[in-house]
Amino acid sequence: MADEAFEGFSGYGFSLRDEKGRFAIPVDFRSDLKQASDGRKTICLDIHPDWECASAFGLSRRRDIKSIIAQAREDARENNERFDRLELTAQLTGFSKIAFDDSGRFVMPSDLLEDCGIEDAIYWHAVDDHIALFNPEILYDRGPRFMRNRCRRAEREARAKAAAKAKKS
Repeated sequence: MADEAFEGFSGYGFSLRDEKGRFAIPVDFRSDLKQASDGRKTICLDIHPDWECASAFGLSRRRDIKSIIAQAREDARENNERFDRLELTAQLTGFSKIAFDDSGRFVMPSDLLEDCGIEDAIYWHAVDDHIALFNPEILYDRGPRFMRNRCRRAEREARAKAAAKAKKS
């Protein structure tokens, strides 16, 4: 399965960390991530360049790096700003590649958890070619306002589902 038909991510979701320290990729994103990673169950994670969160994307992003750099160089030239190709390349290629299982479970690297302030929960929100992963508390306090009510609703549903599952056990 190649990513030729991949047109970007859409939607949002929520996941809680399980007892083994794993998060689960929301169902709506699993097949898109697999498609964006040439059929492999791989999620790429990095610090989001502009927001206080992590960024998730597929392996296909590697093919876009040269064009992203070329566009950034042109933008800097047009705006008479400094451009450092090596710095931008280091930012674009320093992501973690992590396998996920059939249920979408994966372990987020501890440095990303710390850098993005993620603890026991993640709010996932599609942003075209990547997915923003927020600590809900940071999102409620400082994140994009339009995401906050969706996150609150998704968090209530996820916590209620987890409580019902725990009650059955």
